[in-house]
Amino acid sequence: MFKPATKSNLKIRLALSGSAGSGKTYSALAIASNISQKIGVIDTERGSASRYADLFQFDVCELDSHHPAKYIETIKSAEATGYEVIVIDSLSHAWYAELELAGTNRGGGTSFDGWKNVRPLERKLLDAIVSSRCHIIATMRSKTEWDTTQRDSNGKMKPTKIGTAPIQTSGIEYEFDIAGELSAEHILYISKSRCPELQDTSWLKPGGELAQALKNWMSTAPCYANKRPNCGGSTRPGFAG
Repeated sequence: MFKPATKSNLKIRLALSGSAGSGKTYSALAIASNISQKIGVIDTERGSASRYADLFQFDVCELDSHHPAKYIETIKSAEATGYEVIVIDSLSHAWYAELELAGTNRGGGTSFDGWKNVRPLERKLLDAIVSSRCHIIATMRSKTEWDTTQRDSNGKMKPTKIGTAPIQTSGIEYEFDIAGELSAEHILYISKSRCPELQDTSWLKPGGELAQALKNWMSTAPCYANKRPNCGGSTRPGFAG
């Protein structure tokens, strides 16, 4: 039967991608710490999250196996333990494992037979993320390229490192409510958002302010309940709701 839609059980699904050094791990921890103090980090980056243990309070599980089933097991364990936010740092390692299971290297092709047993594993992992009772913040590595068109104040070439597509299955951003890319200058550009106030925005060193915007979005009452005029859009200049 149909019932009025509410946000009562809304959980954040946030994806942060970026090249090495863009601040993915730090940003994920900064945002998570402003949402809850009950944070569980799934670390596949050889302890990179623990380097921030003096700045943020969290528990960590360092995965040696990156099989999708191991990610699922750890997500379920975090839920059962009572964590409110799960940081997956990073989800790209699951993709590397899937490529190996399919019988290919990280950049090569493979046959359909190689993927037919891997796709269901991938789907189960994504379902575990989407259906989790916890807020999920996942980081993903981006392919690194260099922009050589930039010049410094003296006119000399100034190569700039940029991240392109995240290293993950195609269309991964559809599984998240908000997805964004971090630049080498630690600016998060929101490229996809189900929260109208965040669409096409940018955030320098994202943390508490972005977390507050996410909490505001989660707690917003239904339009019909408040009888607010024009509640489907935003008053931000240039935004068409």
